[in-house]
Amino acid sequence: MTSWSISHDFFFQLGGAERVTSHLASAVGAEDVFAIAGDPAVESALGLHAVRHVGGVGYTERNYRFRSLARPVQDLVRRPVAGNVLSSTYAFAHHVRAEGAHLVYCHSPLRQVWSGQDLYGSSASGRALVAIAPVLRALDRAAARRADGYVATNRVVADRIRRFYGVEPLAIVPPPVDAAFTRAGRPTVERGAEIVWAGRVVEPYKQLGLLIETMRDLPDVSLVVAGDGRDRARLQAGSPANVRFLGAVGTEVLADLYARAALVVFPSEDDFGMVPIEAMTAGAPIVAFRAGGAVETVTDGSSGVFFDEPSPTSLRRAIVRALHTDWDHAAISADAARWSAEAFAARIRSVAAAVVS
Repeated sequence: MTSWSISHDFFFQLGGAERVTSHLASAVGAEDVFAIAGDPAVESALGLHAVRHVGGVGYTERNYRFRSLARPVQDLVRRPVAGNVLSSTYAFAHHVRAEGAHLVYCHSPLRQVWSGQDLYGSSASGRALVAIAPVLRALDRAAARRADGYVATNRVVADRIRRFYGVEPLAIVPPPVDAAFTRAGRPTVERGAEIVWAGRVVEPYKQLGLLIETMRDLPDVSLVVAGDGRDRARLQAGSPANVRFLGAVGTEVLADLYARAALVVFPSEDDFGMVPIEAMTAGAPIVAFRAGGAVETVTDGSSGVFFDEPSPTSLRRAIVRALHTDWDHAAISADAARWSAEAFAARIRSVAAAVVS
């Protein structure tokens, strides 16, 4: 097999993009994995060891997103990487220069300057970002056009790659789900009454604040929040009594939460969204905002319920409907089998072979 290196943006959270990156490394038998910055504990949990951090000093879990915007990864692009590179990116990992072939697995073009700019523009840091966005867009587009090929996670991201970069993706390959979430073979558990939210606590992108506001009108329903991030302290301090924060949790704990949840709420407009397919693999129904990748993965009435407006009223109605639906949890889990790691690896290897041939 042709040798490959893997470049990723950051390893500070045990999130969907990070999990996919570990699958990419396994699929191509990566000899080297590097990122702008990260937490070795997160990397170890993903089965990735000796990950190189090339972004210099000063990056932390609290500042890494905006720090990378302020100095667009100068250390990442200082010199070409020997051999072939497969970049897993939602930010800057595709800016590397490869001496061999360069294939990009794109979770999304940089949201802060492309599809999500309006979300970030209301804060002081967001307004500063708007001011430098034209420069960042030019750098981002130039980096994208240097690559030998792009792979999109779904139709939404493929369309963004075309519109923002002027690049036609080679393929659409949906991310895989970890086998740990599979309901089959797990000890029989009783489906509980709690609803679950999981992910990075980063606002306004993830819309956890919207869900917390909705919970004020559902005093008899309990919400468990699994995840950490820069906005956790603020949101936790203002939460009603029926909201419980667990902080960051490991894969097995998260899988058990999904397996016991009455339903899992996914209120954000994600480009793909790993949380719904992880939760569905564990048999949990989804309440999702009708936008982004969720419209391609969740089936209304069969594996979940959609809400159409980002408002507490619209979300509350969807949650109530979902709680009063008699779900076939085994069927939900069986349907999610289409996102297997084996199918993902085979498709990635096929695209990678075509790029170097």
